[in-house]
Amino acid sequence: MELPVGGDLSTAVPACPFTAEKVSQLVGQPMVDEENCLFGDGKGIASVTITTSSQLAGSGTYDHKRESAGKRYGHVTDVHKGDKAYVAVGDTEAEAVMIREDGSYTLTLSSFSFDKAKYEQTLHAMLDGIPA
Repeated sequence: MELPVGGDLSTAVPACPFTAEKVSQLVGQPMVDEENCLFGDGKGIASVTITTSSQLAGSGTYDHKRESAGKRYGHVTDVHKGDKAYVAVGDTEAEAVMIREDGSYTLTLSSFSFDKAKYEQTLHAMLDGIPA
């Protein structure tokens, strides 16, 4: 889907979409809130980071982020969520970016004992779980 140009994009920045309880449910293990939308396993190993920005900001960096994800993770899949979205999966880390009218979301999962399929499945569930 083509996004409108410049002045028609929202500049509102959404709040963190999840609580530690919801992140724990989505990743299937206990996670603690380490503030600023960063969640850790309490052991200093696995983490979930969620960065939010405006639709305007996300639209401006989307193509670059997607290209960088291809180089970093090797496997990037466009997904039909929001206005634009992709999921990128590596061996020990994965990333999803979604742009929609209420804002842009970048989700990074790191150092879970997941295989690539589980990383991808978890990111899809997380994207689906972001409240409208």
